[in-house]
Amino acid sequence: MVSKIVLTLALAVNFPIGALAQAAQFYCTPPGFPGGVSLATSRIGIGTPYTLTAVIKSGVVSANGAKTDGSVTTSSQARDSQGRTRIDDPVGCSQAGGQPRWMGSVLVNDPVANTFTSWRVGYILPTLVAYVKIGSIKQDDPSTAQQEFNRMRIVSQVSDQDPEAEIHIHRKVEDLGKRTIVGLEASGMRITTTFPAAALNNSSAAGLQVNQRPYTEVEERWTSDEYRMILLDIINNEALGTSSYEVTNFTRGDPDPSLFQPPPNFEIKGSNVTQ
Repeated sequence: MVSKIVLTLALAVNFPIGALAQAAQFYCTPPGFPGGVSLATSRIGIGTPYTLTAVIKSGVVSANGAKTDGSVTTSSQARDSQGRTRIDDPVGCSQAGGQPRWMGSVLVNDPVANTFTSWRVGYILPTLVAYVKIGSIKQDDPSTAQQEFNRMRIVSQVSDQDPEAEIHIHRKVEDLGKRTIVGLEASGMRITTTFPAAALNNSSAAGLQVNQRPYTEVEERWTSDEYRMILLDIINNEALGTSSYEVTNFTRGDPDPSLFQPPPNFEIKGSNVTQ
């Protein structure tokens, strides 16, 4: 078993490459892919409409143990009063004409029109296309912070006591109490995971060294009590590096309706779609 950072990096390599937000100034610093924060970027909040911007940072650990800063990029979310949602999910940062270029996927779920739309911006593509699928995605309400804490406590107990597990991974879950982030009350927890020696031996992720001693991963996660979305998530893995997701700007109220439409210079493709 490998950590969330490894799994997220592996997924990021194969994730469809996407778009630059229309109404926000995104920035990034190459090289690399943001890792370990897919849960935070993909979890839409419940309740009243809002928009947010988050900063994502990553760092890597080389084979000799040296730590190096990785990429810095941004992500955004929006939700309106009719239930439409938009996620700007970064994939990486590239150089274009000597300038850094944000790359990511824009995903719009529209229960009013019953459509799910995605498009790509940030890559040099022969045609700018937005793909529209008939049928919106039903989004279940995310768990409360207390429900997540209880679930992780159960997971930690099961992983320690499973007699059939080839590798026993020890987890410790701590309640960090309350704090305020971007004006929202949040509940925090710390998850300390200890991986035994050789836990990475069977990893298919390229470039990972075999761990000859146990190592730890410490995650500190803060979740909004009101919106149930992650406001701050910091992961520090001794063997694989660090990643963080931090909401830096949060605004209540309906977003600009144009955020839920592809840019006007994009071709629309999909079944039963009129232009």
